[in-house]
Amino acid sequence: RITEAITQIAVKTNILSVNASIEAARAGEQGKGFEVVAEEVGKLADNAVESARQIAEIVEAAAALAEEGMAATAEVVQMMDGIAERVTQIDRMVQSVAAAMAHQQDHIVEIESNVGNIRTVASKNAAASEEITATMVHLSRLADDTRRLAERFWAS
Repeated sequence: RITEAITQIAVKTNILSVNASIEAARAGEQGKGFEVVAEEVGKLADNAVESARQIAEIVEAAAALAEEGMAATAEVVQMMDGIAERVTQIDRMVQSVAAAMAHQQDHIVEIESNVGNIRTVASKNAAASEEITATMVHLSRLADDTRRLAERFWAS
């Protein structure tokens, strides 16, 4: 809108310049100085129109860049949303792995306890085996002694 206003002012200034040139021509020799001023005003009006056109081009280019910037920003926001979602998924996975590890730790503690119980039972079994072996050796000696006594008894 600003460029339109500048263009309208330049057009009106150009019309005034043309009118001033016409009036200077009517005035004859006395209007020569005024004709130079009218010419300069006309050039100024032409320059204003050109400047307004250039400003419009710059504004259009800036608007296009702003749109590209907004599109890029929207894309970045979308990427950041995707990253946030992935981070949330990774967090859930880490929590799941941590829970599984805690569960496994509970099982390891239980297994260690069971291994301890098995060691205790194995130790008791080893002690019982030693007792049984000692008892068997003792019974074997008693059986040998009894057999010898019986042989002597039957031999006499």
